[in-house]
Amino acid sequence: MKWKFVLPRGAKADATDKLREEVASLAAIEAAKVVRPRSAGADVMLWVSVAANVVGIATAGYALFEKVRGAMRKQKLEGVHIELPDGVRISLDKASPQEIQALVAELDREARG
Repeated sequence: MKWKFVLPRGAKADATDKLREEVASLAAIEAAKVVRPRSAGADVMLWVSVAANVVGIATAGYALFEKVRGAMRKQKLEGVHIELPDGVRISLDKASPQEIQALVAELDREARG
């Protein structure tokens, strides 16, 4: 399953690279990749591949999501959104624990079809 994070425009390359390294080091993450735009003004993306056996468990998925969000805060990245498969974006800066749990459950349902 993949999580797509939209990072703020103008995010510094060193912060996004450190974020990718920290997220990739988490036990349940299979891969993490930063995609930088070729054109000015386009969004920087962080794609995170999550191990399938973790996402199905709501509490484990929530804990993992919080670790990713903590890594973003550590790099002082504000204005980060997660983009759902239907194109809806949810702000991580403002999301409550209940909203994060619902989001993880929705991402799990989407991944399982």
